[in-house]
Amino acid sequence: RETMYNIPQEIIDEFNKKMKYISENQWRTEDAHIEMDDVMCDTLRKLGFEKGIDIFEHTEKWYS
Repeated sequence: RETMYNIPQEIIDEFNKKMKYISENQWRTEDAHIEMDDVMCDTLRKLGFEKGIDIFEHTEKWYS
């Protein structure tokens, strides 16, 4: 099954599983967001957004 954007269901399922795992197992909020950023970046790279992710990763970040 694919979404309206033709994203393979396997990628969606893997993303959801990883995000849920982090949400349920990372007790430090800041660390959870950093780990989730990594999952989102990896997923977007798989979908062809390498250039945008490179820009994102080289932009200074601020976490409270």
